[in-house]
Amino acid sequence: MVSSLIKKIGNTLSLNKGTKISGQTVLITGGTSGMGLIMAKECAKRGASAIIIWDIARLDETVATLEGLGVKAGGYIVNVADVENVNAQAEQTLKDFGKVDILIQCAGVVSGKSLLELTDEQIDRSLDINLRGVFSVTRAFLGQMKSRNHGHIAVISSAAGTVGPANMTDYCATKWGVRGMLESLRNELAKEHSAVQILTIYPFYVNTGMFEGAKTKVPLLFPILDQYKVSMKILDAIEAGQPELFIPKLVQYATSLIRVLPTHWYDIVSTWLGINASMDDFVGRQGQKK
Repeated sequence: MVSSLIKKIGNTLSLNKGTKISGQTVLITGGTSGMGLIMAKECAKRGASAIIIWDIARLDETVATLEGLGVKAGGYIVNVADVENVNAQAEQTLKDFGKVDILIQCAGVVSGKSLLELTDEQIDRSLDINLRGVFSVTRAFLGQMKSRNHGHIAVISSAAGTVGPANMTDYCATKWGVRGMLESLRNELAKEHSAVQILTIYPFYVNTGMFEGAKTKVPLLFPILDQYKVSMKILDAIEAGQPELFIPKLVQYATSLIRVLPTHWYDIVSTWLGINASMDDFVGRQGQKK
């Protein structure tokens, strides 16, 4: 029985060898700015055979930049919140490029308001882009990956997918949802002995502008992260075959350890660490909170 268990673990681990970016066709959602654009450029430098950008603006500029780096590139206007649009553009993308080997999902929004300040439209926007969009985009490409028994899906969740800071009810709901979805999918694929791999990413606040104004009380433990460094860590994790990536690593340890506390004490510790005040001065891109 023990030997059988060891064999099963070994078979599972053997499937998680990572995906070298060189020679792969990479698709990035939200790829015209921030970490999406940084990763697109880095994938070109790492020898990707083709890079596909899905976004709602600046596609021509981004594609030209990537082609200037010597890689085949294409851009598609896609609203990930619109499942019909996602499916239609996925069909066109596969028709044009033949396959997608690595799918990196960066598209996301944040409101930064209390529950009663949020409008129905803002809640729907968060759910549609941050969660339903991940379902739609993943489903659109998972089938062709499974049929080839090759592929890698990486999705940016958030440290807010492990804790629930104040003024992030809609955002946390979507990021916790992404975490649960991908954990379940990872186990589905393992149960089916599929070589398709999953990477879920949990970064603390990143200086992309999306969380402009967010702050940290203990920067030595939880620093505001540099988007370039985070982007490199994500690509390295894809190539290494990591199933999860916490940035900084302390996010994983701290949230796991304080979870053993009674809920009341957990909330007190979170407040003491400044987690519940981290969004007090949030303004977002171009003062979006206003």
